[in-house]
Amino acid sequence: MSTAISCVLKEKSRSKNDNSKTDKDRVTVEAVVYLSGNRRRLKTVKPEPFDKVMNISCNKAALDDFEAGIIVQIKVAVTGGQVRSGYLKAANT
Repeated sequence: MSTAISCVLKEKSRSKNDNSKTDKDRVTVEAVVYLSGNRRRLKTVKPEPFDKVMNISCNKAALDDFEAGIIVQIKVAVTGGQVRSGYLKAANT
């Protein structure tokens, strides 16, 4: 004897619910490459347009082309929320 199971399939949402950012969410800032231990990192040069100077998360291999102290322009978006006290994420392009 088999048992029939009833279910309702819902159409997949077309809106983005993930944390991905688009170009309209990003702003171009000046950032400086600096050394933290033996790793190169990025941080904003000025606090504007944000409340403070912030670190920027980016592709580490991309920083290998730059020496510490070099200033670059980069598109970033705020991420991290209050749990991580906010930081900036660079575009992948």
